[in-house]
Amino acid sequence: MSLGERIKTERESRKISQQELADYLKVERSLVSKWENGKSKPSQTALKSMSELFGISYAELTGEEEISAKKDSALESLRKNTEYLETRDVFICTILIVLVFRQNLLG
Repeated sequence: MSLGERIKTERESRKISQQELADYLKVERSLVSKWENGKSKPSQTALKSMSELFGISYAELTGEEEISAKKDSALESLRKNTEYLETRDVFICTILIVLVFRQNLLG
C-alpha cells in the first residue's frame, strides 16, 4: 500500500474529511488530496502530526514496518541459504578427502 493510500485509509476510517485533516495540519485541502493521490509527499512534520492524530506509529503510517518485515524475511532466507551452502560445502569437502585418502591407499 502506498503512503497516499495509507493516509486516505486512516483518514476515512476515522471519518475525517480532507478539509478537517488540512485544517488540523494547517495546509490547503488540495495538498492533502495530492498526498492521497501520490502527486506529492507530506513533510516529516505533517507525517508525525498525522500519526499522532490517527493514533498509529510513524513507522506504521509511512510503511517502514512493511519494509522492515520484508528486510527481516530476506535476511532469514539468506541465513537459511547460507547454512545450506555451508553444509553442502562441508559434505563435498568430506567426500573429496575420502576419495583422495582412498586413492592414496589403493594407489
